[in-house]
Amino acid sequence: MKKKYLFLFFFIVLSYPIGLFAQADSVKSFINFKNYLNKLLVTDSVLSSSQFSICIADLATNSKLIGINESRSMVPASNLKLLTTITALDLLGANYKFETKVFITGNLDAYGVLIGDVIVEGNGDPTLGSDKFKTTWIGNTLTKMIAEKLKDRGVKKIQGNLVVSLPIDDLQPLPNNWTWGDIGNYYGAASTSLNFMDNMFKVTFKPNTEINTLAEVIAIVPRLPDFKITNMVMSGKPNSGDKSCIYTTPYSSSILMQGTVATKNEKETILVKGAHPSPGMQLLHFLRNDLSTMNIATLGIDSIAFFNLKEYSNIKNKTLITSISSPTLAEITNVTNLQSMNLYAEALFKAAGKKLCNTTNYDSTCAAVKKYWSKKGIVVSGMNLYDGSGLSPNNTITTLQFTQLLGYAAKQPWFNYLQSSLPISGESGTLYKLCKGTVAEGKIWAKTGTLSKIAAYTGLVKVTGKQTLVFSIIVNYYEGKPAELTARIEKIFCKMVGLSW
Repeated sequence: MKKKYLFLFFFIVLSYPIGLFAQADSVKSFINFKNYLNKLLVTDSVLSSSQFSICIADLATNSKLIGINESRSMVPASNLKLLTTITALDLLGANYKFETKVFITGNLDAYGVLIGDVIVEGNGDPTLGSDKFKTTWIGNTLTKMIAEKLKDRGVKKIQGNLVVSLPIDDLQPLPNNWTWGDIGNYYGAASTSLNFMDNMFKVTFKPNTEINTLAEVIAIVPRLPDFKITNMVMSGKPNSGDKSCIYTTPYSSSILMQGTVATKNEKETILVKGAHPSPGMQLLHFLRNDLSTMNIATLGIDSIAFFNLKEYSNIKNKTLITSISSPTLAEITNVTNLQSMNLYAEALFKAAGKKLCNTTNYDSTCAAVKKYWSKKGIVVSGMNLYDGSGLSPNNTITTLQFTQLLGYAAKQPWFNYLQSSLPISGESGTLYKLCKGTVAEGKIWAKTGTLSKIAAYTGLVKVTGKQTLVFSIIVNYYEGKPAELTARIEKIFCKMVGLSW
């Protein structure tokens, strides 16, 4: 009789659909993962008082699989670059290129005298003069090329001015709510229609062995002869590193450097990067020097001119000298996300604004981008935009919205470019150290984001069964040091890759 029941048991088990067993394992893995998270949020000293949000969804169907506070507005920090790059790719296409044009105005007489100006007209290219791409003219190699083009045209003397033309919108190139401590440092550089050399300058300091004595400035690259630079950076305690801050604003002629710097020993120097107040003037300074080297006299001044479109279109006798193309949007996206370049993200955000509402004004662009995604079917309640890079602490978005954006992106022809721009756990970019040597190494592609007491991770995860899911995790106002939170995130990632789907 026992044999009969045993046979019947095995018959039922073998007849039961295998998929249902797998489905049961999948459900169990998600329940266990959510229970693990809920326990952390109650008992963990770093997370228990934080605002925590997570959403995980199926990449193929975009259906939500797990969520904790997934509809809560959260500060995303640099995760917002995902929204910006997805928007730009969708609006402009992966092959889009920015164009910077150089014109001359007036007339060129028989003696090679240009009775007019040289105008450099930007179109928002963030890569102009950058060394981050193999295909761009780097630094003053760009201005040498422009000078050679003018020489080839027969220009021997310029009676007019060297001009960078900017639209009226560039009079206010920064969001109103970026913090004063950010906008003078390299990551707070303003994006305008004419960017140059990543809108950055570099200062090399040599601290003294005696604490609280002035640190010596060894070099500033590029040279800033037209700016008043006040150095108040002091030598700090040994091994305390860079605690300096640079203060300046767009179009300002003054730069103030404060704080402390320190190295391991007295022979070492330390490099600090600042936001260039006027990249356009830097380009013109290089161009004037290159023209002088080629014996082309320039009699006028270097100037930034703000035009409205009507005024600019009324300039007569405008002749194109050369046009400079940027790398493709796909290439720019790669650097934007992999290196978390705020300048590039802001340039792409403004390009989206120009496409959507014919302006780069922040208020108009933020409203237009939000409306664009609402029309695409994403519920934008809780999405509050103030910039394109995530540097503003006032930005908010939900983890559900992030997963929906990625789900939309996955169905687009440019998705591979987006995915390849994301750092890989334990391998590249801002995830290079995270999960190295763990089960999660190489299985997570994610954009990271950090501000003070803010951390965010959004991207793709390859789980058990080699299926790919989309996820977003944002933590606001956690306790402890950033390294302590990173340790928790690494454990969460290791659990996440163990999900069965």
